[in-house]
Amino acid sequence: MRKGFAIATDFFLASMVFMLVLAYSFYTYYYYVGQFKAAEARKETEISALALTDMMLKSPGNPVEWQNTPNETKAIGLAYDENIIDPEKLYALEMMEYNRSKELMGLSTDYYMRVRWVDGTVIMEKGKKQNESAISMKRVAVYNGTYSWVELDVYR
Repeated sequence: MRKGFAIATDFFLASMVFMLVLAYSFYTYYYYVGQFKAAEARKETEISALALTDMMLKSPGNPVEWQNTPNETKAIGLAYDENIIDPEKLYALEMMEYNRSKELMGLSTDYYMRVRWVDGTVIMEKGKKQNESAISMKRVAVYNGTYSWVELDVYR
């Protein structure tokens, strides 16, 4: 074997190994960047969903009697008192047009909300139930003197 041929073969093999390592490094970098961005978006959605359920179950809304003037509503709140749902406000939310309720909740994505008794009987459902990945919040509240579940799915 000639000396020049061996050097060229060594250079070719070293270049191939370098290219494989470089390609793997780029793949790994972009894979983890994508994973990080997805996790960050999920965390932001979780925080939004938690803040939204807090607002609805701890606040009466703005104005306080928003259910009487739904066109003037600035923020939806369901609370008569903290974690005690006002039946009139829940009914007003149920009757409100979906896109308007989504806007007042500060959501840019779809949602599905359900209030049900602890035994599973549904009191109210609102929104668009989807098979997509969702951030789900489940909170306990009092409705008509009885414990109930308030469930909110926010879709990404």
